[in-house]
Amino acid sequence: MSRFQRFPSESTVLWLISLLLVWAFLRGFATHPEPYGLGQYFYTYEAGFLIRGLIGTLVHAITGPSPTLIRAFVDPFTTVLYFLFIAILLLVWRDRRPSDDPARRLHDLLFLALLSGPLMIGIGATRGFLDTINLAVGLLAYLAFQRDRYLTALLLLGIAILIHEQIAFLMLPVLGWLTWNRLRECRVDGISRALPLLFAASVITLIVVDTGKGDTAQMLLLIHKVRIALEYTDYFERWVDPYFTIFAAHNKAALNLTFDHLERLTYPSHQIMLVPSLVFIALGTAAIATTRRWGSLLVYLLANLLPFGIMLFALDVHRYLFHIQLSTFLLLIEALRVAPVGERLRPPMIAGLLALTVAQLPITDYPVVELNARNSTPLYELVRNHGDPGLVPESRVGTRHY
Repeated sequence: MSRFQRFPSESTVLWLISLLLVWAFLRGFATHPEPYGLGQYFYTYEAGFLIRGLIGTLVHAITGPSPTLIRAFVDPFTTVLYFLFIAILLLVWRDRRPSDDPARRLHDLLFLALLSGPLMIGIGATRGFLDTINLAVGLLAYLAFQRDRYLTALLLLGIAILIHEQIAFLMLPVLGWLTWNRLRECRVDGISRALPLLFAASVITLIVVDTGKGDTAQMLLLIHKVRIALEYTDYFERWVDPYFTIFAAHNKAALNLTFDHLERLTYPSHQIMLVPSLVFIALGTAAIATTRRWGSLLVYLLANLLPFGIMLFALDVHRYLFHIQLSTFLLLIEALRVAPVGERLRPPMIAGLLALTVAQLPITDYPVVELNARNSTPLYELVRNHGDPGLVPESRVGTRHY
């Protein structure tokens, strides 16, 4: 076996992971929390149950209602969450890493491609949103599920749904794929608990979405909070429509159903964000096809399709594309456990995954960087302060939200 076919070694993997995480921080971490994202911390249970109100309730218990204090808390809080997400993601990598050499090297190459892509940029750029903690808790639920700790998984899923109901689109398909594989393995005990968990999590999601719409008392309270923020905090008045926070809290998901948002996938910037997910889906499809398990292939493709369903209800396609990359990665590594291709790891596959990893490294202008980080990242600020500002996009910090 050539040295290239033995790439990457254990020590090389650790060094590359460290370098990729540092590079992702430099090019994607928002130097200021996103103003609209901060508005989601106004959602609380003060006037009754409200979607996405869990974190806002906890933050209000610490800071009180002052928008200035909320922002002062959210800035370091979301920084801690960023590094917490990285720690949990590394835990997933180590926990699901195969023991045999070829499969382990393929797993490592896939993880490197994940780290160099839009996921880590998006996690940093959307600082201020609930995305990071939502995905982190979802990952913990995934780990608990695959360790057969079903009650723990359901508890974590319930918490994640209360943080933001979008996690149902991202994590339930992954757990459904795990359940299907256990069904094929005739793991009766696991199936008897996994299926009720999936059903319960789905019901919880529907209940939260249906009963969590803000009523009149909640809307009046949110209007009051936004008015106070606009009066005393310059940061909040930079929104195009600060009252969109109120609209989102009173939103009826079923009325949002539209295919119009999918048109955004025709944007070149969004297509670039879509590439790693498509590569992951293609690799999983090829691996399962070699086993001729056509039923499993159908379930796998459906599980990969379901996370895209969030775009039928929500507008921020540029955010959901990096969320979906995490789902497609998890689906792929679970597919490779039942349809292994590691023993057939060949130079073209190694070269292809390395090419994908390297090709994503110079991309600093993902839509989440422009729209959510507002073109203010450590890398951009270093260039502005110590180099030629003309080399990077103009900062949009303090400008109106588009």
